[in-house]
Amino acid sequence: MSSAATLSTVGEEKLKTERISDGDTTCVRFDGVMDESFEGKRLASSIKAKNVVLDMGHISKISSFGIREWSEFINVVTRNAENIYLIECSAKVMDQVNMVAGFIGKARIVSFYGPYRCDHCDVDRDIAFQVARDGAAIRSFDPPEHLCPSCARPQFFDEDPTSFFSTVAQQPQFDLERGVPEFLAAKLNYNITGGNRRLQIDKYIEGSDTFLRLSGNLDGAFSSEKVAEGLEGRVVVDVSGLGGVDIAGAAEWRNFITLARGGAQRIFLLDCPPVLLERLPRTEDLGDEVLSFSMPYNCPSCSTTTSEIVDVAEHYEILKFATPPEKKCGNCKQASACAAQESLLSRLRDLQKPTADAKLKAFIKAARKRKPVVSAAAVAANGGALGKKTVLLAIVSLTAVLGAAGLLIYNASQQKKAESELNSQLTEATEKIDDLVTQQEQKRPPWVRSSNPFTGRCIEEIGSMVCIGISSHSRDLESAKAEARVVALEEATASIAVSLDSELFNTKIRPLYSSRRGQVLSTLDRLSENRDSAEYKELVRSVVDIRQRVTEAVMTSSNDGMPKQHAGLYWEKYEDEGEDPEWLVYARYEISTGAQRSMHRIYTDEKTLAGGKVVTGFPLLAWAYSDFEGGVMVTDATGDLEAVGADAVITRVGDQNVRNSVEFAKAIEQANGPFTKATAAPPLAAEESE
Repeated sequence: MSSAATLSTVGEEKLKTERISDGDTTCVRFDGVMDESFEGKRLASSIKAKNVVLDMGHISKISSFGIREWSEFINVVTRNAENIYLIECSAKVMDQVNMVAGFIGKARIVSFYGPYRCDHCDVDRDIAFQVARDGAAIRSFDPPEHLCPSCARPQFFDEDPTSFFSTVAQQPQFDLERGVPEFLAAKLNYNITGGNRRLQIDKYIEGSDTFLRLSGNLDGAFSSEKVAEGLEGRVVVDVSGLGGVDIAGAAEWRNFITLARGGAQRIFLLDCPPVLLERLPRTEDLGDEVLSFSMPYNCPSCSTTTSEIVDVAEHYEILKFATPPEKKCGNCKQASACAAQESLLSRLRDLQKPTADAKLKAFIKAARKRKPVVSAAAVAANGGALGKKTVLLAIVSLTAVLGAAGLLIYNASQQKKAESELNSQLTEATEKIDDLVTQQEQKRPPWVRSSNPFTGRCIEEIGSMVCIGISSHSRDLESAKAEARVVALEEATASIAVSLDSELFNTKIRPLYSSRRGQVLSTLDRLSENRDSAEYKELVRSVVDIRQRVTEAVMTSSNDGMPKQHAGLYWEKYEDEGEDPEWLVYARYEISTGAQRSMHRIYTDEKTLAGGKVVTGFPLLAWAYSDFEGGVMVTDATGDLEAVGADAVITRVGDQNVRNSVEFAKAIEQANGPFTKATAAPPLAAEESE
């Protein structure tokens, strides 16, 4: 059972604390001023958990007496808990962390806020740092640049980085205890950047019964075919540890259920979280039987919120009428009211009456008591196989390479000045890779979650969007790096397009490229079943050209919104006897929320020019026009633009190339030459054969 209860409200506008517990993990949230009224020792004595998460995001002030009470609190928690994590530490908390020795004891800081300022808007903002994501910047005392969400200009870090990051920079790297990332995602809607939220799978077999335990986020990295392979007899899937479920994860789950039914006698789901029931609306998505699920309940007597497990067999007679069972509050023992949304309650009618016998129940009880085992085989399976070849070496990530070569990380204001030096040092670092690999086997970085060559994927993180691009297998490492880069940036551009909510964009621009892009990528996916075929290789070359032009267009038109420097680079080497080695490269880019908003404005802002109206051409128009690397689209063909016509895409004025509306405005002032329209792209060979 999990619970969330208000523990204390001390004085008017004083510190409030809230506790949320589930299994062996407890989170305590603090809100307000921490002063002498905070009874730290008493609160700590009431916490009995292996893992303790302290949410420090709403502490506005800590007085001297508050520090004394906090010290009592952290000392008691340190004695009683095995793992202590601090999340969302406010800037006020970070001040004390850096000034007071032993302020956090053995606790580890997972995330915190740093102060930024926009001088143009005269606004101060606190921006979140995650240690797993921003570790390199923290340890180099070089805070990343963030654009102001109001004016899209760079904000500056409003503290001395050396002092502000001093404690966190010395903190040893760590992994969250198993189950903690899932607790944070499921109970607090808080996601951790890094491998800790990656789906973990534990498998246990006894006789003809199989038990699968899933914990983490259900996303596109879930290998449905691999997990379903070989399942027989009765299969019980414990999904209590699932956090988020995205669209790709839902599709993979459906495929898993379909494949598993081919060999399994019956599929049972255990402790379904609300997110799984709501994201998978079809009855067949839930296997054959749901044995139990969780629902939220509120207690009107003590204002406690609990997540209760409902046994379907026990309450089936009322569940079939979409009626939740009555539950008592675990805190005050009074009646609680179900707080589930209608979308969840409506699923209750779909539940079948369970047929689990005593033998299966005993098997489930024994399996749930087992501690998850992470074997070498399981780790390898989770990483995924990359084609039919054997991975010989996992080459170091870019962060490790740069560190070994003694490179500096430059912020955006220094980037142009340092670009040539960075390139030369990067070349030198690359030459050291083989020596580094022979000394120590390298592991994949946690952001590498897929192994499907020549594909890209974007994920929303706190304050940014992370996009990963994977190259095709290549005999040339530098070519593979370039491929991974354009795959990531083209996918990032496509994700920007998805979030654009503009009538102009939806009616005039998106239809030009969307259908063709989808068809070509679908064909590419189909042909990838035989990556050695001439047809597949030819289509890859064509798509690389398109993605390169998309990348060129977005770089020259986004006003530095799309990052020029990757946030991570990783590659692997494959070798068959008698053949030259092949390389597979992964590139990671991070696009801040402010940069995304800036690009939204750029690609939807109409300009009145040449007697008509134009808008900066969206980079994905490279899918529709074979020579498009940037330009403008005519939205109102009046004045001088009447000759080219509405919806025309202009790439040149006279002998001057134009990449955006700003360049177009300058060109029409300086040139008297004609407007050159983009050339519509002919069908690719693979399209003609469809």
